[in-house]
Amino acid sequence: MTVVAIIGGGLSGAALAMHLRETGDTGDSVIVIEPRNEVGLGQAFSTRESVHLLNVLPGRMSPFPARPGDFTDFAAARGRGGEDYLPRAFYADYLRDRFSSLRHDGRQPGGPALSVLRGKAVGIEKSTEDYQIALADGRTCRADKIVLALGNLAPRPPLADAPGLYGTDRYVEDPWKPGFIETFATDERVLIIGTGLSMVDVLLSLEARRHRGPIIALSRHGLVPRPQAASACWPLPLPPGTASSVSALFHLLRRQAGLAESTGVPWQAVVDALRQQIPSVWRHLSAEQQRRFLRHVRPWWDAHRHRIPASAARSLASLRESGQLRVVAGRLRACRADAGEVQMEVAPRGGGDHLTFAIDRVINCTGPNYDIVNADQPLIKTLADAGVLTLDRNRLGVAVSDDYALIDRGGQASRHLYAMGPMLRGQFWEINAAAEIGEQAASLAHRLLAPARRSPVPSTRGPSHSLRETAVPTPSTFP
Repeated sequence: MTVVAIIGGGLSGAALAMHLRETGDTGDSVIVIEPRNEVGLGQAFSTRESVHLLNVLPGRMSPFPARPGDFTDFAAARGRGGEDYLPRAFYADYLRDRFSSLRHDGRQPGGPALSVLRGKAVGIEKSTEDYQIALADGRTCRADKIVLALGNLAPRPPLADAPGLYGTDRYVEDPWKPGFIETFATDERVLIIGTGLSMVDVLLSLEARRHRGPIIALSRHGLVPRPQAASACWPLPLPPGTASSVSALFHLLRRQAGLAESTGVPWQAVVDALRQQIPSVWRHLSAEQQRRFLRHVRPWWDAHRHRIPASAARSLASLRESGQLRVVAGRLRACRADAGEVQMEVAPRGGGDHLTFAIDRVINCTGPNYDIVNADQPLIKTLADAGVLTLDRNRLGVAVSDDYALIDRGGQASRHLYAMGPMLRGQFWEINAAAEIGEQAASLAHRLLAPARRSPVPSTRGPSHSLRETAVPTPSTFP
């Protein structure tokens, strides 16, 4: 009997649990440890706003590689088969349905038991034969193998010091906090820090509530997500040597985009073609080339890669054209807040005099916190302090082996501790999409519960290359 504990019940944790349920045998056990009330939602799918849409077509949203049409079948059965971009709340309903059916033996009567433990994991300790996971409320849970599936961490504060702002109702530290916009007066002046997908969600929510006040969206480059286009395919061969240079890759991308558009194929198809090859390309880039991408190319890649449905793009354009929304490229320099308003000082990109904005509300949409060791995650910090967990070379997440096993301070891969999902972005870069999460979950499930009974399943994504809060054992206690 093998007990697998999954710490984190967002999309990554739910996908792995479902694959383990279909992979393992009677006698095995799968436990999902999650502090929220439901499994499968995470940040992106916890919204109930009908204006928050998936930015991917339904045919690419199945977390089951062997059943790529699973989500489209679900949608069709509920009368929504003809819609291109469905609400994210509807996808949450789908995940809830699939997880529940497997949890209650609806699809695989002979598989492992699947249970959910409500709570927050704060530590892991090695005992003689297994591991004990410590929860914040004092409970413990035993497991033979443990998978960290913590998903994206909440954004970090945009300024180290913001007197009178943090901790007040003028500052929204997490754009996924339910119902925060309902407290806004419709004429309030709003500053959104960040101009990516989270910003678009906030704008759509404000628009749905007929917000009349001025809105400023600030980021270092002032780039906003590009619109989706009609689905199309484009072959993108990578000549020898192209995949080892960021400059060569993006010269190729621009040339191919121009060629595609000259034949009536949208440039989005070229980006998607490269995206399919990113995990392999990322592995072949040197550390210097990866850093070059992160420093100079990433904002443009994100704007063209993380696109929005045409309806959202139209709303964004309308808000800008009316003058209600102003997108500013610059860096936040200082904040002064009092009982009346917040004064935000911005250094514009390219130089010039600093800008000062009088604001009523500030919303942090800067994206996930990649500084996972210093984030509000006691479990990660204690594992890192003990040397059981190390960061990837880009310090964007954790380092793992080809089998997704955590690599310790001595360079050894664990036989019992694993990670998956967005925590591995530094090694794979493209790891956020539902289909990618599903492929990783399917591969890891076979490694965790069926290594002796089934032939090995090759990894589809390859990497580069305790513990309580009050008492951290030495790394030698972990294999």
